[in-house]
Amino acid sequence: MLLNHPELVTNMQVLQEGKRNKPFSIIEFIFRRAPLIILIGGTLTIIALILLIPFKKTSYESSGLLLLDPTKQVTVAGQQQEAFPGMMRDYIRTTALRINTKDMLMQTIRKLKEDELPEILENNTNIIDSAFQLSKNITVKELPYTNLISITLQSNSSKGIAETLNVLMREFVAKNQNERRRLV
Repeated sequence: MLLNHPELVTNMQVLQEGKRNKPFSIIEFIFRRAPLIILIGGTLTIIALILLIPFKKTSYESSGLLLLDPTKQVTVAGQQQEAFPGMMRDYIRTTALRINTKDMLMQTIRKLKEDELPEILENNTNIIDSAFQLSKNITVKELPYTNLISITLQSNSSKGIAETLNVLMREFVAKNQNERRRLV
């Protein structure tokens, strides 16, 4: 008997049919949900900033450029008059790799004064460990389509990084000049 009640029948028909042809409106959705989205998004952003900002460390870096003279290419065995095609690129790439070698870095560390040592080297008593630590903080790369090599030294402290980079570049230039004199 209860199922034949006219009001109950119309309510059941509405439930079965669902909403009638009301199109989705993005603007109504945004106005209805925007305050909630802004509130939750803003709260999460503030929490993330509060948690992440204390972990940000200051990083210092010193950069330098070395220009390789293209007129004085080293040729195979120092005897050929003409360089092989692509040889200058190989020479620049090889020269860039030679900057960050253990011998070059050890020579640089020996030339530094005690007060010029960067913070990353202060706790190391062994020169080989110091050279390894220095090599982890140096980035050497060739600049494409140029005869330039970029050298960057990074540290958590500004103390001594510029002096170290200058000594490294001076020592590398001096070593290259000595090698060229021996070949000639």
